[in-house]
Amino acid sequence: MPDITSVLDRAAAAPSGPPDVDGPIRRKRWSRISIAAGACAVVLVFAVLLVTRQSDRRRVVVETPPTAAAAPARVESHGATIDVLPDWHATPEPLNWWMHSPFELYSIATVPLPPSPHKAPNEAACPAEIPQVVADNLPADGAYLWITLWRPHEGLYGTTPWPGDASAIDFQRNDGCKLPNGLTTYDTTLRNGKYDLSIAYVLGPDASPARRTEINQMLDSLDLSNAPPTNPSNAPPTNPSNAPPTNP
Repeated sequence: MPDITSVLDRAAAAPSGPPDVDGPIRRKRWSRISIAAGACAVVLVFAVLLVTRQSDRRRVVVETPPTAAAAPARVESHGATIDVLPDWHATPEPLNWWMHSPFELYSIATVPLPPSPHKAPNEAACPAEIPQVVADNLPADGAYLWITLWRPHEGLYGTTPWPGDASAIDFQRNDGCKLPNGLTTYDTTLRNGKYDLSIAYVLGPDASPARRTEINQMLDSLDLSNAPPTNPSNAPPTNPSNAPPTNP
């Protein structure tokens, strides 16, 4: 057994320091720092997720394709063509089947119109030859466009020239065409190059003013270049008649 002297010598030789009185305080401080750092990390993760979701939501809205507007339908009749606007309907057959010159190129309305019954020699609603099925089926807010072409060598040859823009066409109200339900007729006869045309439109009492603009837009699209011209040779008139439309 070592003696007390050697034990005391070894104890005196070993390094020693002051007592660690700050240890508990330092450990509490690190514990608080760790808790705060963990909370900050949780908040940061939540913020990243929120921004990502909002970014995804915005991206979906941007990438949604716009709704395409319906295009006009190009309709052909006797070599002529016209753009029929959406919400307008061209009849598949002439409603005014009994007239020879001018003959019907187009019957176009804001509602589908039934065919004429073909039961009477003349199925007009008034002396302006508007078909009776128009008067019977056009609603109060409806509109109807009627385009007729005079046959070769049977034109009027004294008509007003077609203006550069259909909005400048001077349509006259036809008070001699008495239609029911407050329907009103406007008509005119024009020379367009080698073609004589008689054109009328009918408006219901509640028709939107935009219907006139749509009618002008369709008339501006009218292409007669492949239709039979009224005066093929552009020669002086051989039949300078101003007679009204004739029945066959």
